[in-house]
Amino acid sequence: MFVVCFAIEKRQLRENLIGLTSNGVNILGKPRCPPEVYPPPAAPEATRAGKANGRFSRLWRPRAMINVYVIKSLYYNFRYVGITNDIDRRFKQHNLGLVKSTKNYKPFELIKTRGFSSYEEARSREIFLKSGVGRKFLDGL
Repeated sequence: MFVVCFAIEKRQLRENLIGLTSNGVNILGKPRCPPEVYPPPAAPEATRAGKANGRFSRLWRPRAMINVYVIKSLYYNFRYVGITNDIDRRFKQHNLGLVKSTKNYKPFELIKTRGFSSYEEARSREIFLKSGVGRKFLDGL
């Protein structure tokens, strides 16, 4: 009896969270199916190259723009080259001192950003900017 009562309380809590009313009808007015009626989960369908369409599949996930950025300290002679998919969030992290390698040189100004469609392209550009030739290129900005 305890298990049944616990299941009922759990269902009521879930209904309150997802918007079901106490009479078993959801917000849209459609009747709720009892848990026994729910169909079993379907097997994942095969997609290109035989890969399953999973939660973290790269086939359906929208591709984010990968950014390479250069920031410069306002008070020190310090420049940092980095890579991120969210430039605003990362710039705030640098200015708040949340990044170990840059926290002693804050505040920063954003000098240059460039977006790439693939991580490999962005990473190769970041490596170039961290090289000797890349540093000379950044000195000319």
